[in-house]
Amino acid sequence: MNCRFNTYNYLIIEQYLLKSFAMKRIIVVGNGMVGYKFCEKLRSQTKELEVIVYGEEPRPAYDRVHLSSYFSGTSAEELLMAPASWYVENNIQLHTGEL
Repeated sequence: MNCRFNTYNYLIIEQYLLKSFAMKRIIVVGNGMVGYKFCEKLRSQTKELEVIVYGEEPRPAYDRVHLSSYFSGTSAEELLMAPASWYVENNIQLHTGEL
């Protein structure tokens, strides 16, 4: 199934979730830039929700926009949006894919 998720849809869902804190758990499917930014924004609003993130890649979210700089010497760690420790510090369960 190919699900298209544009910025407008993201903002509508984000506004709905941030206003509706009756939810106790949020599951984020996809740990790309948008998934990471959603978690970052969510944690800036509340720490009371359980957040679980599932990502297909074997590492935390990285900056895909600047991925080509990897070939110029930028390390994989420098391309991370946040290290795995950020998820732990923000009480977010991160499940990544296998290598």
